[in-house]
Amino acid sequence: MFLRQRTILQLMRIYNIRNSILVYLLTRSLSGNLKWDLGIIIYSGLLILLYGWSSIRNYELDIQTDKINKRINPISLHIFSPSQLNNLKTTIYILVVLLTVIGMVSYGINVLFFSASLWFLGWAYSHPKWKLSYYPVAKLVSMLLAYVVIPGLVGLYSGKVTGDNLIIFGSLILMAASWFVYSDIKDIKGDLKVGKKTLANTLGVKKLTRLGLMAGLMSVVILWKMLPADHYFDWIARMGLIFLVVMQIIIAGNPNKFTQDKKWQKGFGYGFYVVWLLLLSRYLISS
Repeated sequence: MFLRQRTILQLMRIYNIRNSILVYLLTRSLSGNLKWDLGIIIYSGLLILLYGWSSIRNYELDIQTDKINKRINPISLHIFSPSQLNNLKTTIYILVVLLTVIGMVSYGINVLFFSASLWFLGWAYSHPKWKLSYYPVAKLVSMLLAYVVIPGLVGLYSGKVTGDNLIIFGSLILMAASWFVYSDIKDIKGDLKVGKKTLANTLGVKKLTRLGLMAGLMSVVILWKMLPADHYFDWIARMGLIFLVVMQIIIAGNPNKFTQDKKWQKGFGYGFYVVWLLLLSRYLISS
């Protein structure tokens, strides 16, 4: 039973969706509307369920690719039969519909837009004919829309929208892009064997890490300028931004180390989560 539960969590990649929930909470705090309410439960639940459904579909599409890249694919473990996987996806569908209906009663058509757009992105991303994940620009745009733009817009428009808020939100999108461009670096050889085009095997590691550094620097400069400096926590958040820039400079200077060292990859990923948590805490303190 424990093995099955753990496999379900791996299939749905629950741990990955924390980024999107953070974006939703952060943009709600930017708009001055961060409070515990039904919206947090509805939108967080929909993010978890819809991302989980998309993740299962993506694992199904990438069985051969993951085998070549020596990645663990939960479907290849054969813990669940095809019919059990279909039952799991059907259950997720039902829960999504229920949450969407409940959300529409309280928050209107925005909840339907949220669910429908995330569902479409997940469907197109792993569709056997469309395969958005097999095209570099389409993959990056899809990831930004699903992880940052859609959750962020819902959070932002739940309260007061200002020009400054939109600029900060734009810088967060840039910051996320500077992170996402690294996602396929360690799979270059395997992706090439199966004909999967990615930014990593199209641009090369050196150009890609420099592109990530440029996007990261731009986002940090904007955030640095937009963040006020009237509280000690503002400077703690700024230290987090400096940490990200230093890491990206190191990676751009020695990209091969980043591609081969899993500790660096995990450290870089956790660094982003910490900075976004610091930014969220900063706006919570100031509100």
